[in-house]
Amino acid sequence: VVADVGDEDSLSAAFAHCASSLGEPTVLHYNVGIVVNGGLDSLETTAFSKALDINLTGAFAAMKQALPYMRRAGCGSIITVSSVGGMRYMGYDYPAYAASKAGLIALTKVIGAQYASEGIRANSIAPGLIETPLIHNSISGHYDSVEDMLSARHALSPTGKMGQPEDIAKLAVFLASEDSSYINSTLIPVDGGLVHFAGTPKT
Repeated sequence: VVADVGDEDSLSAAFAHCASSLGEPTVLHYNVGIVVNGGLDSLETTAFSKALDINLTGAFAAMKQALPYMRRAGCGSIITVSSVGGMRYMGYDYPAYAASKAGLIALTKVIGAQYASEGIRANSIAPGLIETPLIHNSISGHYDSVEDMLSARHALSPTGKMGQPEDIAKLAVFLASEDSSYINSTLIPVDGGLVHFAGTPKT
């Protein structure tokens, strides 16, 4: 089922299709995001708004669509994928991305607290240096070559290597399950300890 997070009618249709095929949706995993590069001296306001529209407003719209189903089911787990870039300066010229991911963290915490009495939880995952296609498409231009990017990012991790998408997926599955039933309104970094490092991560 394909949906456009910028189109609430599209989201509504996707949720309705899933509900009719599989039953009331009780898990929402919002793993949607774009990187918009550029600082105050170069980024257009419209581009800044685009980052917020997809990374933050899209999450709000998806949560809004999920809520009635979760209420009827009497339970639900909302999982959003934020970023350590929403927690601290990472050395990249992407304040729009940082702002949208910081907003996503706040939104998730508030929703979790607000709807906890109805059996609905919300938690956010903050990936650190993870080796994904996104870094090849959106970050590699900050380095002389892809090889330089990979080497630098491996070296920046306290563990000596970047994490893998599976590291995020395993936590998401845990947060979706009853094994995490008393974990709510929190942010969990998956970063090998990166957020506790002093200074600017990017070299």
